[in-house]
Amino acid sequence: MPTTVACLTGMPVLSPSDVLNRLSLRDFFVFDTNPQHVYLHHRVPGAIRLDPADFTESKLPRDQEAALLFYSSGPLCGKGTHAARRATRMGYNRVYVMTAGITGWIKEGCPVEKG
Repeated sequence: MPTTVACLTGMPVLSPSDVLNRLSLRDFFVFDTNPQHVYLHHRVPGAIRLDPADFTESKLPRDQEAALLFYSSGPLCGKGTHAARRATRMGYNRVYVMTAGITGWIKEGCPVEKG
């Protein structure tokens, strides 16, 4: 397994199965940092697309104790981790990264949303 940006920065990591188990929680929000065309092709159900370099607090839940999960394309892409670090700097305390990304999500046979 490659060393990921999340591991190097100490961000908590969730596996696709961890994320799948948490999707139904009311205070668990999923953010996709992939380009729009990837997001439209396949994403974690309920994920909100977010520009990792240009989002503001207004795009995140008001409750800074809500759990936020960020992901990108896969383990070698750091966009999800960078977005997660930005959310942490904004004051959010329960911030996670799915370093497996959408490729790992699909590889594990998890459901996808399209369109």
